[in-house]
Amino acid sequence: MFASTLVYNTRRTGHFTLAGRAFVLRRVYFPKTPSPEWFVVDLLKHHDMAGVALSDLRTNLVATLRLGRWNIAMLREMAATYGTKSIAAIIDNCIAEARAA
Repeated sequence: MFASTLVYNTRRTGHFTLAGRAFVLRRVYFPKTPSPEWFVVDLLKHHDMAGVALSDLRTNLVATLRLGRWNIAMLREMAATYGTKSIAAIIDNCIAEARAA
């Protein structure tokens, strides 16, 4: 856990202190208007930075997919565009698991 504000941007990466406040700037590729599904992909990619186990995220993603919380087509699109092949595979596995139950 860290007491810094995370800022997504397209220019800089690093830890900065501005006006006595700590900021973590992270340069990432993201859509102009990020959808909730993009944040799912980003959280899966950076779960270690958030301090969450990937297994916990997978369990919760399956549960929320069963509830119909996510747009599956958009989730797959965000994974294909902004994620890695392993993140896309995790999402596909979670979708399959959610549909199986």
